[in-house]
Amino acid sequence: MDSMKGRAAITLDDDTRQNIRNKLRNPKVKERVSQFFQNHPVPLEKMGLSRRSFNALSGEGITGLSLAVLRYPNGFWEIPQLGDESVLEIITAMEDYIHLNAQELEISLTDTISEDREATPATVPEEAAAQMPSAAELHADSGQYAKIIQYYTDRETPVDSLKLSTRAYNVLRRANIEQIYQALDFYPDGFMEMRNMGKKTSDEICRVLESAMQKAYRAIISGHDCDMEERVNSGDGTLQEKTDPVPEDPANLTLLELLHHPVYKEKAEHFLKANDVPLEAMNFSARSYNALMHSGYKSLLEILYSYPDNLRSIKNIGAKSIAEIQQAVDPYMEKLQPATAAFCNSDMDALYSDEYITEKLLIRFDGIGFEGLSFQQMREVLPEEISEERIKKCIGTLLASHELEYVDFRCYRVYPSAFDVLKESTIEPRNKEVFTQRLSGKKLEEIGDDLGLTRERVRQIAQKAIKQLHIFLYNAYGVRLMDEDFYTYLYENYDTPTGICRRTSSDHQRDFQYV
Repeated sequence: MDSMKGRAAITLDDDTRQNIRNKLRNPKVKERVSQFFQNHPVPLEKMGLSRRSFNALSGEGITGLSLAVLRYPNGFWEIPQLGDESVLEIITAMEDYIHLNAQELEISLTDTISEDREATPATVPEEAAAQMPSAAELHADSGQYAKIIQYYTDRETPVDSLKLSTRAYNVLRRANIEQIYQALDFYPDGFMEMRNMGKKTSDEICRVLESAMQKAYRAIISGHDCDMEERVNSGDGTLQEKTDPVPEDPANLTLLELLHHPVYKEKAEHFLKANDVPLEAMNFSARSYNALMHSGYKSLLEILYSYPDNLRSIKNIGAKSIAEIQQAVDPYMEKLQPATAAFCNSDMDALYSDEYITEKLLIRFDGIGFEGLSFQQMREVLPEEISEERIKKCIGTLLASHELEYVDFRCYRVYPSAFDVLKESTIEPRNKEVFTQRLSGKKLEEIGDDLGLTRERVRQIAQKAIKQLHIFLYNAYGVRLMDEDFYTYLYENYDTPTGICRRTSSDHQRDFQYV
């Protein structure tokens, strides 16, 4: 593996490494070591880690040895991108640096813990820690396993707190598993029965759940509701719960920071779900699209959960595809950030953008042709949280842009004319020429003489052109009708004289020929 250049190789004997581990079991010692490396920073780049280990730690927000110490040693197993070899590499590098600075740290590495080994209220007793049962043993003990499930049931701990990979998280979410206690019901063999679940993903979920099981077991037998890492020193020797800091202004946070922020995460996720973009609408190349789909990504939100660090872990993806994905995702992030921040500030109107409202209003006209809709009929397709004043404002925007027209207290969809669509279309040049001449009023025989075609062949080409034009229309504008189809609608539904085109349209000749 390609390694980051940094520390020189150090060879420590097993006894020295074990003594370091024994020392760091004590939270006071761990805090002292973390504080030391905060005052004497050792960035990840200097630790000599492989690229895989470096990226995994960076993705967790661990930028140096000071933060890494707080996760030592069991916390590294909870990082989905780290395997056994990578965890061992990180632990070894950390122990080497602690050994090099032992004198400044005032920690003896030749003796085991003595005075620092005193028990603290939030730690598991030494005898219990030494006898920590494995996950398999906890699962086999039905009584103990029921207590663990009840532990997570009472706390309603969500599965996204497990720090799973995006693929694993999405598979669980599609199976309607949102809480840890629900996932424990499937441990260890039930996950393979889920749709799109592979062996590697199942193993990842099981591994993370096993860590969660042991965490709950430690909390149960110690009689405390949280781990030592979740408590802080009050200054008088006692341990107290951490208090949440005053939340930052969401307007000053990026979209990714909002999505992973402990205060704003739930609201940001709710907003982004309501404004999610399917993968098909993001115009990826076939290679990038297939790589994302095969890795379980089906929408913008699913990409954002692990963006951008985990893109490199996607199977069969190269630097060019990663760059393409970033070029597509970054504009969406920039566009969604202000509204997401506003929603996190409890601005409910921000949940539904004006673009969302106008799109829903236009979709309401799908399938009804040239029928009109009242305000109430249009209002029915929108969520109740959106005020009537805002809906009327969006309808006004559509009227001003001539996408709707208002007649006798009803709104009607305005469709583009066949002539305008024809000019923009990509249908075959000959078909376009035949249809243009036909709209201009030329007879089939005249067009045939000009192009050397029979009358019947001209008629067939004109009919084919209309079909191609409607296909182009739907792909370009999302509608299936043109303005001239209104007259077809009249003739098919009403006893209407053929002269109506001449009386109702300034382009009566073209409309008549179209019909």
